[in-house]
Amino acid sequence: MIRTLTGPRGRFGNLVNLPSFHQLEHLVMLADHGHFGHAAMACHVTQSTLSASIKQLENVLQAPLVDRTKRRVVLTPLGLEIVERARRILNEGKDLVEAARAGSEPLSGTLRMGVIATVGPFLLPDVLPRLRRSYPALRLYLVEDLTARLVEELRSGKLDIVLLALPNEDCRNLETQALFLDPFKVALPNGHPLAAGKAVDIEQLRPEELLLLKEGHCLRDQALAACRLADRRQVQSVEATGLHTLVQMVDNGLGVTLLPQLAIDGGILKGTAIRILPTTGQTPSREIGLVWRRGTGRQREFMLLANVLTQLVEERSGLKSIFPLNSLEITHLVDSGPLPLFSLQERKELKMNRMNHSRIETKNTLPQSIRIQSVGLLNRNLALAIDLERQAKQAHWNVKGPNFIALHELFDKVAEAAEEFTDLLAERATALGGTAEGRVHAVAESSSLPRYPGEIFSGQEHGDALSTAMATFGKAAREAIDEAERFGDADTADVFTGISRETDKQLWLVEAHLYS
Repeated sequence: MIRTLTGPRGRFGNLVNLPSFHQLEHLVMLADHGHFGHAAMACHVTQSTLSASIKQLENVLQAPLVDRTKRRVVLTPLGLEIVERARRILNEGKDLVEAARAGSEPLSGTLRMGVIATVGPFLLPDVLPRLRRSYPALRLYLVEDLTARLVEELRSGKLDIVLLALPNEDCRNLETQALFLDPFKVALPNGHPLAAGKAVDIEQLRPEELLLLKEGHCLRDQALAACRLADRRQVQSVEATGLHTLVQMVDNGLGVTLLPQLAIDGGILKGTAIRILPTTGQTPSREIGLVWRRGTGRQREFMLLANVLTQLVEERSGLKSIFPLNSLEITHLVDSGPLPLFSLQERKELKMNRMNHSRIETKNTLPQSIRIQSVGLLNRNLALAIDLERQAKQAHWNVKGPNFIALHELFDKVAEAAEEFTDLLAERATALGGTAEGRVHAVAESSSLPRYPGEIFSGQEHGDALSTAMATFGKAAREAIDEAERFGDADTADVFTGISRETDKQLWLVEAHLYS
């Protein structure tokens, strides 16, 4: 069937023939299967119907897409390009339908979720029954595989969402949302010299006795990183295909390994004599999170799923949540407006600012979820502004040599401008019902400005150091404009616009003196 579109006032010409979704789907399936008969079976149509559909698509596009031979099917270069575009169109069409459905009843209908083997068997048996009770209309289909293959199926539209360990290079250009931290414990065979202690120093583990999963499992790379082993040739050549095999190898005295807390809580040690010990110092861990395609219409629904999974895991295992919002905020966001995603640092700030908001009442009508994000953004840049003001004063106090008076006064003007920035940012944060965080230790922890050098005196040296800090501050202000606009706070974006404009002006004055 050929779709036609009449363009308004000739904008698209008189008539534009458009392919149907069925035709695009038939082409994609033909590309995947490489055989008309197999593709027809996958589409639940006859081979002649599929062949006719492809021919109609070629007529619509007025170009050959498939070279037909007796033995095989070969896509033309244009056909390969059209297949990739067709995948995106089909995914967007599916997302359109799912978004409309989710708007009336979140977490209902079909959801195809991929899960890695080091998470699924130990988390889902406890979580899924409770998820079904809470959302009985949700039909959840699970696929267990290695991370790389799951992400590939996510990109192709075969999966809607993937539960895996983060960060992961395979997830570039996808949306990621971390849920909770899964700490590693050291698994030792009974009688191992380190098993008698209360904790294990990771440096005490000998690389040659460390047992790992085979290449392709993300847990392998995370264990290597936790043990700070850059040279993988040091590790045992004996490798396991799954965690259960790894546990049996340790129980039989073949070596030691690191096990995630999820697997331990999931009963993987049952029937073994393995000794489990924590590590000394900072506990190594992995982030468990969800990944989905950018631009999906189900983003808010996926954030709701993330919240549900996090709560269920906290109740079962007490693992540390790093999910940014609580259930009330998620419910509000699902019902009204776009959902932003957050870095780990932003998630920490969101939690801190939720505590501040719980103590301070305001009649400001901006939604609380937006105010929380804005306060975190303002405090991040407040730390930068305070640091910049101190750096400008350092230059003002210590500059010596030619043009002393001019530079002495210029650096003081930069400090005055930075001090005005701190007031603007702090007052905006408190106006939104938050707490402005300007304590010295907090600024020292939060500021990302370059460290100001101590033993410099000339105007050139101070000008170079201060202009570098100003450029970093200005870049952060421009990024803050985009962030504030993204989560819907136009007034905060205006504050950062003014700060960015004045910073550029002050930077121009300082750099002009460097060339004088």
